[in-house]
Amino acid sequence: MKGQERAVLKDGELLRKAMKKSSLSCQEVMQSLRQNAQTEDISKVKTATLERSGDICVILKVEKE
Repeated sequence: MKGQERAVLKDGELLRKAMKKSSLSCQEVMQSLRQNAQTEDISKVKTATLERSGDICVILKVEKE
């Protein structure tokens, strides 16, 4: 594996420069959100990180009651 992990979505905003550097499309990020976090609502996402393996790790925001 080479490279390093890179945030591609933070606090509900797509990080387009990071996505471009990683050759990652918006559709690929959204697919990962659906598969890994069962959501299409990016406002619920704290971070989505492209890992060295090529997988996208999604961490959701904690919902306040």
